[in-house]
Amino acid sequence: TGGFAINGPDGTLSEAGDIVNAGWTTRKHTAVDTMVWSEGAGSQFLGGPLDNTDLFHAMKAVLK
Repeated sequence: TGGFAINGPDGTLSEAGDIVNAGWTTRKHTAVDTMVWSEGAGSQFLGGPLDNTDLFHAMKAVLK
């Protein structure tokens, strides 16, 4: 799918509570697998191949 980025101050997420900027990086749609990197709380939910619908469940679990 199209590129999406979430960035904090200076392009990083440095502290809890940082204000983030999010937005689309492309306007095209592809069927290519997309890499996801994570760091911090909940990273264990994103340690391998996932269906795109599983990302919702991972984010929901971390936000609880």
